[in-house]
Amino acid sequence: MSLRDLADSIPELGHGGRVIEDTLIRFAGLVHPSEVIVDIGPYLGSTTAYLALGAQPGVTIHAFDTWDADICDLRAKSRYYHKTELPQDLRPLFLANLAPFAARVVTHQGDVRKVTWAGPLIGLFVDDIGVDRHYVEAKMRAFSSHFAPGAVLVLMDYYWHETKRGEAFDYQRRFVERNAHAFRFLERAGAIAAVFEWEGGALVY
Repeated sequence: MSLRDLADSIPELGHGGRVIEDTLIRFAGLVHPSEVIVDIGPYLGSTTAYLALGAQPGVTIHAFDTWDADICDLRAKSRYYHKTELPQDLRPLFLANLAPFAARVVTHQGDVRKVTWAGPLIGLFVDDIGVDRHYVEAKMRAFSSHFAPGAVLVLMDYYWHETKRGEAFDYQRRFVERNAHAFRFLERAGAIAAVFEWEGGALVY
């Protein structure tokens, strides 16, 4: 089985890495070895595997997740999407799924709304968790000052508001539009993901 086949086999939750695999591979390949990739909410590693396939040698992927099956009803979602019973701690499954890939992957287990970042500049930011105000603002406050000039942001649930009603599903879009000076739209990927280039500047919260 090829590494691409292995990546394809990693379970995801409906709009995961497999839906936009070529997008993830392509933009991962553009990250300079002096920069890092940040992968928010990779679950069992679907997005991370495709990023690993595309990343240049020496590029580190930093994955952030609770890896807690009791959060966000993951047990029920797992039964629905891939007929699997999950253990409580998902991090060992994530690490096992990524083991065959020749990539540096650093895990950060915990609530992303409480994270801080003081690491290298971020060349690619993949965000697949939380589009409401609390999640969006916490992530932008933690990471945006460390985006490299021209960094790419893949917002996996950006168009969720098209099928889900309520402010919680539309806040990310409104935040981006309010800060249009900082986010240059590049493309739509799959059903609900959007890709932006970071143009910098102070953000309005």
